[in-house]
Amino acid sequence: VSESGGGTVIVPAADGQVFYTAAIHLEDNVNLHVEKGAVLKFTTDTSLYQGDLMKEIYGDDVDDKGLTLTRFESVELMNYSPFIYAYGKKNIALTGEGTLDGQATTGDGKDPSTMIWHQWKSSRTYNLPEGETKKIEAQNNPRTKLFGQGQIDTPVAERQYGESASEDWSGADDGFLRPNFVQPYNCQNVLIEDVTILNSPMWEINPVLCDTVLVQGVDVNSHLHNNDGCDPEATSNMVIQDSTFDVGDDCIAIKSGRNGDGIRVNRTSFNIVIQNNSMADGHGGVTIGSEITAGVKNIYSRNNAMESNDLECAYRFKTNYIRGGVIENIYYQNDDVFMVKSNKPVVLVDLNYDISKEVQMMEAMNVSYRAYIPAFKHVLFEGMNVNEANAANSGGKYALQLNGFNVASIASSCTVPEGTQDCYITDFTIKDSTFIGSKQAFNMNYVDGLTLDNVTISGSTDADKVTNCKNLVFTCCDFHDSVVQRETFDGIATITTTCFAGESGLLPLIRLLRSIKTVW
Repeated sequence: VSESGGGTVIVPAADGQVFYTAAIHLEDNVNLHVEKGAVLKFTTDTSLYQGDLMKEIYGDDVDDKGLTLTRFESVELMNYSPFIYAYGKKNIALTGEGTLDGQATTGDGKDPSTMIWHQWKSSRTYNLPEGETKKIEAQNNPRTKLFGQGQIDTPVAERQYGESASEDWSGADDGFLRPNFVQPYNCQNVLIEDVTILNSPMWEINPVLCDTVLVQGVDVNSHLHNNDGCDPEATSNMVIQDSTFDVGDDCIAIKSGRNGDGIRVNRTSFNIVIQNNSMADGHGGVTIGSEITAGVKNIYSRNNAMESNDLECAYRFKTNYIRGGVIENIYYQNDDVFMVKSNKPVVLVDLNYDISKEVQMMEAMNVSYRAYIPAFKHVLFEGMNVNEANAANSGGKYALQLNGFNVASIASSCTVPEGTQDCYITDFTIKDSTFIGSKQAFNMNYVDGLTLDNVTISGSTDADKVTNCKNLVFTCCDFHDSVVQRETFDGIATITTTCFAGESGLLPLIRLLRSIKTVW
């Protein structure tokens, strides 16, 4: 179709018939259209996503082993082909109201043959060469090896994975890294519209190094490990709208590369609009990170609904001092957060996310590394409504959990250049918003510049924790129905409050902040 100038390839709704396929690589000016009622299932024979079949069909797209240039957790490699893939193409589309089924499954949780793709992530007992047994994830060794190669800049062509011939544990096998479902790579003008996506091995919609992308009207439902719904990665000028995400990881997660490999490629994700989406289960609703070494900027998210009691966080920002990256110019407007898990925060900023595992992996890779301190600035939430119905156990553990860190705390685990400053969360503003039913209003460490303007926090029952913070500004806020104690804010370098609503004018504010420098 591409060779004839372009057009549409149709997967028809043929009286309930199911069509089976291996990987599909799109060409210029082609729309793969899955009709309403049509079902396209991807083979569970993992060997067919690399090797001779791939060379026969897609010889120009793969290497001499039939491996495809792709990414695993934001690091480039040669691996199993994503299920639907394109490299360096223009004007491509995946449309229709039909269903794409990756057929990945947890099976019975015991027999690897029933756990398609998932068996490489699930821990189970292996016989090691020394005669010992060990409970381990099959992907652990190759994953660590890949991240080490990314850190020392091993040429991508030499990062050979996707070659495992069996499920036997060899201790050196380079297979076991699951492919993503839909991955346009280095493409321009991409449309993904109306399809339903089920049962993915890994991330579901993952445009990488793309420009001008529209994802709309999709329905993503997949609950295995690392089943992110939509992950723009090192991608620009993208809109995600009118879609539903019910997943096993982050609903939407914006990324830009991981660690040394992210520095090498050095492509920021920017100019992304997220609007009118529905987010159900998942680790986060709208997430930035954690693989954001090249930075994320200019994100506008509005009119989204988060409406599942299995949603762990509404908003996540996550990176660490090895991953780094700049998060800037982020604007959230008029979202409705109906419920958040009672043991998770509504808004989480963690600038040292998962750092203990990151350090362990660096040590296992036996590579040196320097601190790459992240930056967080110019972030605004406006018109956010959290648990307006005041449903029990639906307001989250914290309204705000904001964690920067002290550089002295990392000096023992990496090289810290002289003069490196502590990592503060800066220039963070919330306006015209309501949080109801969070167990704790504030859990904050290393915040420099938090502004709350016309914010109501009610129903909290646990004392707040605020340490190493400064330059807090609370304007026209109402905390009177929460346990917010003045002692919590003792020692804040600068705290400015005006027009604080309480039980009787300014008296509650005076009681609350009696010992704090206050500007009226």
